[in-house]
Amino acid sequence: MKIKQFYQFILLNVLSIFFIPGLALSQGINPDVCKEFLNTSRIYLIENNANSKTLTTSSGQEFTFKDEVKKSWPDKEIIEIDAKEYNKLKDVNNAFHLSISTFTVESPKFTSSISLIILQKGKTGRNPKKTAASININLLDILNGIVSERLIYGLTSLKELVANHDDGSFRTPYFYKKADYKNYLSQDTLYIIKSTLSSKLQNEKSVKAVFPYKFRLVTEEEWKLAITEKREKVLFIEIIRAGHYTGIDVYSASSGRMIFGSYPWQGENRELTPDFFKKMFK
Repeated sequence: MKIKQFYQFILLNVLSIFFIPGLALSQGINPDVCKEFLNTSRIYLIENNANSKTLTTSSGQEFTFKDEVKKSWPDKEIIEIDAKEYNKLKDVNNAFHLSISTFTVESPKFTSSISLIILQKGKTGRNPKKTAASININLLDILNGIVSERLIYGLTSLKELVANHDDGSFRTPYFYKKADYKNYLSQDTLYIIKSTLSSKLQNEKSVKAVFPYKFRLVTEEEWKLAITEKREKVLFIEIIRAGHYTGIDVYSASSGRMIFGSYPWQGENRELTPDFFKKMFK
């Protein structure tokens, strides 16, 4: 199996491709790299069309990823640069770059691609040991105007992961749980799009058996409305479909912070099964 990374120009206009062994993991975080990043004064933003594309939130606010990066780190110099030029820098091995990237996993039986916001030290090309943090995103939906503020949520969550790398949150290569996640589960209501549930979870009784917290079964439109209205005390599930592998995260609708993160869940058109709830929220 091999991973092909390409820095994405919009609608698959590829900037560059890299091949490395292994499997890209979600919400990857390296505390030592985070510490180094917090002490640096500069971020190189790898150029692609997504950086400067003007998007609009559901409330009508226009924004670009590039501007949001500047807002996120006002104390750091942000330099937008072509990937090839960045890799030629004399101090590239000590530099940090931020990018919107897509990783494609290929085998004889399937292909799976997932998009990430990733903050990494050194040269471009997937290197988990040099990755400060990464966040899965539904990039094409976001760029097509479907609740585009989720790009801001992803960036905000990445910044928080790095800044709070030693806050006691639960982290493995496959799962992330915010340090105070139990408070969210006990106080907030999880919005679950009913059509994303497996056949074994088609009523409230069956869901309660695997998720003993407050929840609400909703339509996709109700789910969108909760996000766009930034409803207080509401959590929403973000499913990042990527072919054979799927990322599934949980965010706070009011703050836009990621509370749970997970990747990879296997299977095309992955549904939320009893097994998912037992593993994600235990």
